[in-house]
Amino acid sequence: GDAAGFFDPLTGEGIHIALRGAELAAAVAHPALRTGDTSMATLVRYEQLRRRFLLPKKRFCAVLQAVIRRPLDAAAIRLGLETIPLTLPSPAQTLRVIDQVTDAAPIERAMTFGLQQLLAQHRGLWDLLLARAESRG
Repeated sequence: GDAAGFFDPLTGEGIHIALRGAELAAAVAHPALRTGDTSMATLVRYEQLRRRFLLPKKRFCAVLQAVIRRPLDAAAIRLGLETIPLTLPSPAQTLRVIDQVTDAAPIERAMTFGLQQLLAQHRGLWDLLLARAESRG
C-alpha cells in the first residue's frame, strides 16, 4: 500500500487501503475481462469506486487540517505566545478544492503528502510548546 501511495495519512497504515483497492479493481476487472469490454467507459468504474471509498477519509483529513489549528492556538495563548491569525480556507472551501483536484492520482498523492507534512509540523510545534512550558516551570 505504501509503495503505491495508498496509505492513511493519520496512521501511516496502507495495507487495508491497498487490499480494498485490489478488491475494487477485481470487482471491475473481472466482469470487464469476462465480457471482453475493457473500454475506458467500463474501467472508469474502478476510479469511481475507489474515490467513493477514500472520499470520507479525505474529507475527514481536510476538516482535521482546518480545525487542528484551534487547539494549538489555545495552547500558545496559555503559554503567552503570540498567535498568527488563522488564514486557512473554511472546511467547505477545502472540500470543494479537494473534490475538484483529486480526479488525478498524482495530485491526490501530492495533497496527501502535504497533509502528512502539515501534521508532522503541528506535532513538532506541539512538542516545542510543551518543552517551553516545562522550561518555564
